[in-house]
Amino acid sequence: MQASEFDSEVAGAAVPVAQVVPVPAPVMAVAPIAETVEKPSLPQKALETVRELQRGIASWYGKQFHGRKTASGEVFDMNELTAAHPSLPFGTLVRVRILNSDKSVDVRINDRGPFISQRIIDLSRGAAQALGLVESGAGTKQVAIEVLGPPDGEPAQPRRGTRRAASLR
Repeated sequence: MQASEFDSEVAGAAVPVAQVVPVPAPVMAVAPIAETVEKPSLPQKALETVRELQRGIASWYGKQFHGRKTASGEVFDMNELTAAHPSLPFGTLVRVRILNSDKSVDVRINDRGPFISQRIIDLSRGAAQALGLVESGAGTKQVAIEVLGPPDGEPAQPRRGTRRAASLR
């Protein structure tokens, strides 16, 4: 037998592969896509309001720590608008508002403290002056703290009081 005759005899006796192993026909199916996707969202009122974090006593510190390193590692400048808070992340921008008053000041958290019970924030001398704590001689005031923004790459630049508070000075 020649090779070509052998091939035809063997091929004629062979069972086609499709009969040995059934191969399913390809199916093109696409899962249905939802027409609308609901995104979780915050209530609009929550987006428009500032979150009050705490109420309590604010105090201030200045000359004795001026030029020293703070807990964040930066050098303390008593004339800047900064503050010490026991737990807020460094760089967080907060508004400190005197209760029963329109006076407020925005400060950046750069230190830890206060270390006296019932006090919730220690302000730099500059921030305390903006609120009238230094001139009044009281040294402490009842305040509310509102978080304005989280820390980011660049420290936020606080402002000195509200327009109304500035006009009261």
